[in-house]
Amino acid sequence: MRILRKTIVLLLVLLICANLLAVVAEAKTSAPASTEFTKETDERSDYLPVVPPTPHICDGPIDPTTMVYDMATGTETEVPYYPSTVPDELGIEFTEPYAGLLPSDVTPETIFPPDDRTVVPYSTTTTYPWRTVCKIYIKAADGSGWQGSAAMIGAGQGGHGYWILTVAHCVYMHDHGGWASSIEVIPGYDGVQSEQYQKMPYYHALVTQSVTYTAWINDADYRYDIAWCKLDRNLGDYTGWMGRLTADPGWGGYTGILNTAGYPGDKDGAVRMYFDSDYGTYANENNIWFLMDSWNGQSGSPVWHYDGTSRYIVGNVAYHGDLPYGNVGTRINQATFDNLNYYLALYPAPTDKADLLDDGQTWSGFSPTTVTAGVTSFHVWNDVRNFGTAASGGFYVDSYASVDNIITTSDYLIGWAWITNVNALVYADSDLTKIFPSSMPPGNYYVGWIIDSLGYVSEFDETNNKAYKTSYKLTVVAPKYNITFYTDPSTIGSITFAGTAYTNGQTGQYAAGTYSVSANAPSGWAFSNWVTTGGISISGSTATVTGAGTIKAVFTQIKYTITFYTDPSTVGSITFSGTAYTNGQTGQYAAGTYSVTANAPAGWVFSNWVTTGGVSISGSTATVTGAGTVKAVFKSYFEIWTDKTTYKIGDTMKVYVRVRNPGAALPARAIIKLTLPNGSQYGPLLNMVTTIPAGYDSGNVLWQQLTIPSAPLGTYAWVAELRNPTTGVLISQRIWNWSLTT
Repeated sequence: MRILRKTIVLLLVLLICANLLAVVAEAKTSAPASTEFTKETDERSDYLPVVPPTPHICDGPIDPTTMVYDMATGTETEVPYYPSTVPDELGIEFTEPYAGLLPSDVTPETIFPPDDRTVVPYSTTTTYPWRTVCKIYIKAADGSGWQGSAAMIGAGQGGHGYWILTVAHCVYMHDHGGWASSIEVIPGYDGVQSEQYQKMPYYHALVTQSVTYTAWINDADYRYDIAWCKLDRNLGDYTGWMGRLTADPGWGGYTGILNTAGYPGDKDGAVRMYFDSDYGTYANENNIWFLMDSWNGQSGSPVWHYDGTSRYIVGNVAYHGDLPYGNVGTRINQATFDNLNYYLALYPAPTDKADLLDDGQTWSGFSPTTVTAGVTSFHVWNDVRNFGTAASGGFYVDSYASVDNIITTSDYLIGWAWITNVNALVYADSDLTKIFPSSMPPGNYYVGWIIDSLGYVSEFDETNNKAYKTSYKLTVVAPKYNITFYTDPSTIGSITFAGTAYTNGQTGQYAAGTYSVSANAPSGWAFSNWVTTGGISISGSTATVTGAGTIKAVFTQIKYTITFYTDPSTVGSITFSGTAYTNGQTGQYAAGTYSVTANAPAGWVFSNWVTTGGVSISGSTATVTGAGTVKAVFKSYFEIWTDKTTYKIGDTMKVYVRVRNPGAALPARAIIKLTLPNGSQYGPLLNMVTTIPAGYDSGNVLWQQLTIPSAPLGTYAWVAELRNPTTGVLISQRIWNWSLTT
């Protein structure tokens, strides 16, 4: 709410007299706390808007002696007043304004309604002259925190801007220990913005020396409540500054339209700039009065005169007042004007440096959010803004994955991007795309970055180069390697790996680790050994995977021992899978089927097979499933046998014979003998020459039936032979053993 409407301004001016009413320090009762903004936006939420102290006037003559306080050393230096200029014939002195190195679009005050305070939005705070208005954060000597306002002024040595103008009660606080221990200066601040570069478009500067009048330090005289502070950087080179003007107190500009902007505590929690324009009401040697609104936190706000072309600071907001004169500021009088010229020329400009910071969450990120180490192409990006006052030159931005949100060089390095240069108060893109490192363990990570990781850039602050993505995290999964499985022979068996069976040539994908492995041999085969390549090793039943590779299971056939027999043992042979075997010989054969034949000599015919164990024969095919025996039973052309193999004296014995001739007609001598237990032979009982017809088979013929006489006990044998009738060479012989027992 306004303290006075402009419709009565002229009447008030007429009421002003030379004897000014005393200044009143109470706040305006017509300005309730704003409810327009409730969200906490500033990290210094415990810093309170500066409350102007109760005005006080000291006795004695006006003393323009000043005191310089050096924050680094904590020392004070008193400096006498040295008048440096003489007012012109109009009684006016001024310094020229400077729009700064940044784009110089100027926003005139006339865009704001003249009837109340109006917020200066972010899009405007970055234009001239609004970017010359500063918010200041003050740390008092007693540790308490305060918020005030100030304005950039210049020019110092070399035409640089490294000074601000504010009030003394923001610099030297009698109720809080004296000289402030630190003052942070933020041009164009807008605390409701989400990103730091919007809140602090020119970042900040730090005060290194503070200067005010000894009359303020010693007596808190409100007439001397003005101060100027040297900064640690030439930030004004970029923001620019308004000019300064002093004139005779009767100059008409002091009672014309004046302007102010600063950070009032009753609006948005003192985190936004507000502007007001109204008439001045009166000026004397040290102070000016005006109808512009102000509130706690605006202490130090510049009060300027706008002539339609240029802006000139004539003082600053210092105290609250009452009607009819309004609020009170400290005027730039001749002594202050001279002191400013003296000090700005006395101190050399600070060394310009860069100051690299991450530009905020909006301009950073990474993709994808789930990666396979050593496989996935990974993209991470962020903007780097140089909040310093010098170009940076080249530097690296290292990106890291961290298990916590504290990014250090001990975290997992993802990679780095090179930025060739970032000029002062602009930004550059940091962009990295690469295959995600294979060495990264699986897990969930914060992704962050360290700007100027190798320290190439000289910066105002070397501790603000780290940032991380706050809104989402990275999931790293183990890489899966291709494993190809083989069997040898290729058609035999399989491999079971981690519960999955693979045959020759099949592939699977597996992460690094250990897995169960087994070789599956089919019947008749046995696992022999493993052969691995690449990132695979096997010990026992455990496979270890460290990369892609192959696994081969080597199988060997199981070969069973086959023993071959002939019956009679001295007759014939057996051909098995192309190899001939005689009685008692052995061979090694795997499970399978094989050809088999019985080889009968002359005078003998094959009768039948007898097999045991894992051998069976059907026709001319033998099937092997295990060890066993194969016997070929041969029958002679002339067979003889009895009805039993054991007899007693007095038993009846039946003797049978059979004559066969599978081939052509065969001339032969047929002989039958009996071998006695003592080895001698009895007979022959038959000895005849005959021709056995071709293809002849007599069948079973009962040759003799006899009663066993009293004879020596023991083993007897009937012997039937066919011999060549001319040469006597044996053609066929059959021996039949029988026993005589008691």
